[in-house]
Amino acid sequence: GRNHKFAWRMCPPTSLQVGYQVLSLLLVKLENRTLERGTWEFLRDEVAFQTESAVRDYYFTTQRPSTTAIAAIMNAIEQVNQVDYEHLTTILLCIMEEFAFDSSRKLLEAREHLQCI
Repeated sequence: GRNHKFAWRMCPPTSLQVGYQVLSLLLVKLENRTLERGTWEFLRDEVAFQTESAVRDYYFTTQRPSTTAIAAIMNAIEQVNQVDYEHLTTILLCIMEEFAFDSSRKLLEAREHLQCI
């Protein structure tokens, strides 16, 4: 009928959207642990910067948005103090086991690629 002109098309989530969602999960799973002042804002800003930078690199058009997001989060976490790094890395690994992200090999490859941008 005539309603075919109004068919909806879904856009997949962007890397930044996935990144913010995973960061939200990290925050929930931190529970009562506190991060050093400014760490949370740094993580959000750094993940935003890296995922937005990835848009200009063809390599990342061939990757799942979640792969780019996790790679950016891994890179950001690596830059925080040792105590926050240990807590955040442990929680991120738990989140990665709960959901169907790409293999560790693909995530590490994307992470290294992001570091070169």
